[in-house]
Amino acid sequence: MKKQIAIMSILLSVSACFAGEFALPAFMGLGIPTMEAKFEESSGLGTVKQTAFSYDVGMLITLPAGFTIRWACDVGLGIAKEIKNDIRCDFGFDLGAGWAFVNTDRFLLAATASLGFGFSAFKDDTTYTYSWGSEDIYGYHLRKRTVTTSDSWGWFQGGAELTAIIRLGDWFALYGTVSLRKVFTGSYEYSQSEVRYGSLSQAYFYNGYYQYHSGTIDAWKAELTDGWRITPAFGIALWF
Repeated sequence: MKKQIAIMSILLSVSACFAGEFALPAFMGLGIPTMEAKFEESSGLGTVKQTAFSYDVGMLITLPAGFTIRWACDVGLGIAKEIKNDIRCDFGFDLGAGWAFVNTDRFLLAATASLGFGFSAFKDDTTYTYSWGSEDIYGYHLRKRTVTTSDSWGWFQGGAELTAIIRLGDWFALYGTVSLRKVFTGSYEYSQSEVRYGSLSQAYFYNGYYQYHSGTIDAWKAELTDGWRITPAFGIALWF
């Protein structure tokens, strides 16, 4: 009898959580992810700071009782001056759960904890051209040389978010969110490669040259030891 009462109590509690209307706001807007990453001392990178501007999308799934699931993704462009002062791609994804402390038909305020990952990358192709001259180390007359430089780092992260959504109509709403995440682990990879084009004959040097060499100039890797990432974002939401 006691087991039956316990089972009935659990079923009633679960049904109470699902009773009523779900809040399903999907949001999209602009974010400003700021990240600081620390790398192993032997790499020479030290502390790298990156600021990006991103397009954020995500969704909250809030039960009538307040339990909330949240996922979010941001894709943008950023600059990390300590590595290379050029535009680089930035990406992040997080999935978490928490509680909506305020959950009415017009306003929702939820705090969630999440786990996720991120990625930042840069690539540059630089081409150099040459006039007819002496042979290079491979025995050809070098006409064109393309150098590709790329670097990237990826990481795993965990943290918390505070999301507020104000409903202005049946479907339309405004949202704002602030997320703070700890970077647990990750790595940085750098590579530089080249492709050489040229000819053995001066007659074909300018119009008949071809690729005769490709290879790696430099490549190395460093471990990410510590860091954090904070992202304020705001925009519009569709309330389902």
